[in-house]
Amino acid sequence: DMDRVSGKSPGANSVRLQSDFYTMTIDTESGCITHLEEMESGRIFIGAKDSVEHIPNHNNLFSVEYEIPHRASAWNIGEISRSEHLTRGAVVAIISSGAVMDVVSVEHRLGKSTIAQRIFFYRALRRIDFKTVVQWDEVSGPDRDAPLLRVSFEPELSDISRTRYDIPFGVIERYS
Repeated sequence: DMDRVSGKSPGANSVRLQSDFYTMTIDTESGCITHLEEMESGRIFIGAKDSVEHIPNHNNLFSVEYEIPHRASAWNIGEISRSEHLTRGAVVAIISSGAVMDVVSVEHRLGKSTIAQRIFFYRALRRIDFKTVVQWDEVSGPDRDAPLLRVSFEPELSDISRTRYDIPFGVIERYS
C-alpha cells in the first residue's frame, strides 16, 4: 500500500519504507540508508546527526580500498593507497511490495564487477535483512594496487550496552 511505501517520483532522490516497527529511507543515488527510525520509541538509529566525513551516510556504503602490493597480500591487508566510496550511480528500485515485506534492489557497477543487493524490509518483524551478491572481476598485480571491497554500517548506538554481530560461522556479542 502506498501509505507505507513511496517509490521514486520525478525529481525524488530517495525511497521511503514504513513497517509496523521502522521507517527507513534509502538514497537512490548511492543506495545508502539515510534514515532509520523506530516507530514505537521515535529513536533514530540512522540520520540523527550528519556524517562526520560528509559522505552520504555510512550505512550500507560500499567502498573500494586499494592495497599497495606486498608479499603477503593474500593473508594480510597492507597499506591502503586510496579509497573510493560508491556514492553515485547506484540503481535503486522497489522490486516487490506486499503484506509480508518490501524488497528493495540496490545495484552498483565498478569496472568489470557488479554488486547486487536485496534489502528485505519486513512488515511485521523487527528485522531488516540484506542479501548481497558480488561478482568481483577486479585484478591486481605486483605493480598494481589490489582493490578490496567493503561495506560500512555505523548506526547510532551510543546508549546501547550490548550488540550482536554476525561473523563467519557464528555470532559475537560486544559490550560497551
